[in-house]
Amino acid sequence: MNKTKKSQRSLTRIIFSKNTIIISLIASVLILALVFSGCSAVAGLFKKSLFSSPDAQSQAQGSKETSAMEGTKDDEGSEDKDKSQAEDEGNKSGKVPGEGGAVSFYDPDGGITLSFLPDTIELSSVQWMQEMDKNIIVSFSKADISSFSNDSISIAGYTKELAQQDIAKLKEGSFGPNVDFGYEPSQKVIKLNGTYAKDFLVLSRFEVCNVTFEREIIFYRGNFQYIINIMGIEDRIKNSVRQYFKTDSENCGDELVWDFDKQGQFYNALTGGTASEEAMEWYNASEDVVKSLTIAENGPEVLEGSLVISNKQTALNSTEKNYTITASYPELLISGQAGMLASINKEISDVVNEQVGTFKKDMESIDTAAEDTPEDWPVFVNTFRGDYSILLSHGNRFLSIPFIFYYFTGGAHGNSFNVMLNYDLKNYSKIELKNIFKPGFDYVSFISDYCIEDVKSQNRQMGFEPDEEWIKEGASANEENFRNFVLNDDELIIIFDPYEVAPYAAGSVFVKIPFDRFRENIDIF
Repeated sequence: MNKTKKSQRSLTRIIFSKNTIIISLIASVLILALVFSGCSAVAGLFKKSLFSSPDAQSQAQGSKETSAMEGTKDDEGSEDKDKSQAEDEGNKSGKVPGEGGAVSFYDPDGGITLSFLPDTIELSSVQWMQEMDKNIIVSFSKADISSFSNDSISIAGYTKELAQQDIAKLKEGSFGPNVDFGYEPSQKVIKLNGTYAKDFLVLSRFEVCNVTFEREIIFYRGNFQYIINIMGIEDRIKNSVRQYFKTDSENCGDELVWDFDKQGQFYNALTGGTASEEAMEWYNASEDVVKSLTIAENGPEVLEGSLVISNKQTALNSTEKNYTITASYPELLISGQAGMLASINKEISDVVNEQVGTFKKDMESIDTAAEDTPEDWPVFVNTFRGDYSILLSHGNRFLSIPFIFYYFTGGAHGNSFNVMLNYDLKNYSKIELKNIFKPGFDYVSFISDYCIEDVKSQNRQMGFEPDEEWIKEGASANEENFRNFVLNDDELIIIFDPYEVAPYAAGSVFVKIPFDRFRENIDIF
């Protein structure tokens, strides 16, 4: 079993025969298409320039590819000095950056800033990152328009022609084509510092059984298309406004689905401020995020000591080797304290460097077979994508960064795996699993026992009998099995990659262990 699982994690062993390429591509495109199917405004946030010094500006606005692929070539002595200084200063200060307050997100390529309150919001670089007990997910996606074509759809469902129509209409201040199943009464055009943007809600996609609660902002800056999505948790909102839903046993089983005759009533209640508390929390949060959106060429201005997440992206393409790479990652910045997070930022970028480098190396030995694609069929391309989420808890003290890396190199489907990083921003230190527990507590056995029972229960809820031998091996009392974990305000969350404890169809498996189950043995607070 161990050998089997290790081989499934290796990129070089996911190369399938040419005969399966077309089937694989169709499945992947369909999956991607299906996927994309109260906070308060922080008016006083922007006071002190983050980029007041040349060093800080260089740190935040470095080139995309250089930041990801060459960031480890800095002078080692200087790097060690920065790391030591950061740790010493952090331990002395005893303060949490932006403690309990709003956090700013900044994309240097577009000069775009937004603010969010992390106690209820998870920030993600892509729309399909799985929620981790936050009520709202704000995703910030961008794509290079030059990579769009009319032979295939982009990651967000765009062809080159559709993007060009979008751009032309927005330049006129018009909404343009209805994309991503936008709810028509909600469609409008807003202005962001002279840039027109599409603003709309998505309440369902594709068919009668789908229900979602999302707000999307789409605009273009330079060579990039930006999509900001503010999503509420479906079941949480749906169960609070059941009067607008019905059951359709023939098509959807016993799930609540929209009563489309009443969807307009829900929208009016939402915009009129009379919908349920859960619905209004999502909608009001979306209003606050949109109001905080600014575009500034010289970077954001923020309060002294507050936390800024700077979005970095590596985008590489090779027509010779037939691959495309898009990998996003965060860089942490604190206004007025350049260099404080140098060692953390290096570790974050190193994670992306390693995965991108491995994929590129594997591509050197692959017979791409792109020329063998039948006429009028979409062209198969080897694909690597890296995305992340930002989870802040306990008054912004603890930071968890879940990465998910997806690759497709032919076959029935692609594959994905997770890498998790956790930090204590009070002293700028990395959190290992052992740091969470008191000395002497057998936390590995405790986690193993909890995960085995929880995964079996999840399997049964999904409608299939668990493979107990598989689960017991994948969640055995080996600390390596629990290398992927994150913290939130109430739980320790263990994440298993596909195939580790369940079939591929189960995806990544999340086991959420409430702190109350081991509170007397917690040593991190």
